[in-house]
Amino acid sequence: MRNPRSSAFIDGYKGLNVFNKVVVANRGAVAARVLRALHEMRIKSVAVYSEADYGAPYLEMASETYAIGAAPARDSYLNQDLLLDVFKRAGVDGMHPGYGFLSEMRSSRKKCRTPACISSVRRPSG
Repeated sequence: MRNPRSSAFIDGYKGLNVFNKVVVANRGAVAARVLRALHEMRIKSVAVYSEADYGAPYLEMASETYAIGAAPARDSYLNQDLLLDVFKRAGVDGMHPGYGFLSEMRSSRKKCRTPACISSVRRPSG
């Protein structure tokens, strides 16, 4: 069921999408909320998952999924080089870091300034 408030907001932005495909670099309920919003905005989505999250319900919401490693976060969701590899392979032009994980890592802001990864973490210049 669509949220009437979010639907009205999103309807006002149809045709104005900056992104064609976005990777959601998070898991669980956080990823599900972001994936739902991307779907409503008609933006293709990529979900990543660790071994512990294989088969999680949020993965069914994504246009594409990529396995990113072992269960410990340091070996998957916090492994910036591994995530950047997924960004390039998936051909995304945006990334949503979710909450925690990459969104709180200052170093991810520096690494995520490649053509394959325009991060929502990065502040606009100017």
